[in-house]
Amino acid sequence: MKRKQLVAGILAVLLAFTPIQSVRAEGGIALDTSHFPDKIFREYVSKKFDTDKDGMLSEIEIDDITAVDCSNKGISSLVGIEHFRWLKSLNCNNNKLTKLDVSKNIWLTSLRCKENKLTKLNVRKNTDLYRLCCQKNKIRKLDVSRNEKLYTLFCQKNKLTKLDLRWNSKLRVLRAYKNKLRRVDLAKGNVSVMHLGRTTWGLLQPKGKGKNPIITVATEDDLVTANMHRNWAFAWTVKFVIRKKK
Repeated sequence: MKRKQLVAGILAVLLAFTPIQSVRAEGGIALDTSHFPDKIFREYVSKKFDTDKDGMLSEIEIDDITAVDCSNKGISSLVGIEHFRWLKSLNCNNNKLTKLDVSKNIWLTSLRCKENKLTKLNVRKNTDLYRLCCQKNKIRKLDVSRNEKLYTLFCQKNKLTKLDLRWNSKLRVLRAYKNKLRRVDLAKGNVSVMHLGRTTWGLLQPKGKGKNPIITVATEDDLVTANMHRNWAFAWTVKFVIRKKK
């Protein structure tokens, strides 16, 4: 009889704790390898954002995460960043990232991911982006057509062959030198980006020898302004042309 009472008591205790654990699991994100596979990033998140040190990120803790600065830490994966739904600023410069998925971080206004090993970067869902700094990677294609709020774009030292900025009328600071650019399309009235950024070696200096890039502008006035700023851009070998209307 005593043995049965003991077993019943243990079961009662286990059942008492089960609902609490279930609520915690459903209401938060566990700081484990399945949610944050990179050990360094997991430890950073735990130390920085797990305020009650229970090994989980509660809904309240997640909602408080608006900025992440995990630069210079040797991180290889940022899997788990998708859980930070209110994230506005991400700085993951100088790590070992080969992939970066920010498609769930739709409120991002600032993304800095320079000096990693990225070969592609998708920011089409990040329509609030104001600043994008992705220089010193191996990116071959960069689509910023949906980032109409973009003000600053640093994409130098990649492998870009073209850059379409026709939809980025608010862009004011551009650094795109040391790519493999053959064509750059500027937004109407946005030729001023050609001489901003304070780069000694020129904003559109291509890598090595080869055909000089073509820069297309929207109107004849833009073309005149572009030629006036040619020396500012250190781009006297660049060919400026007016885009043909469809």
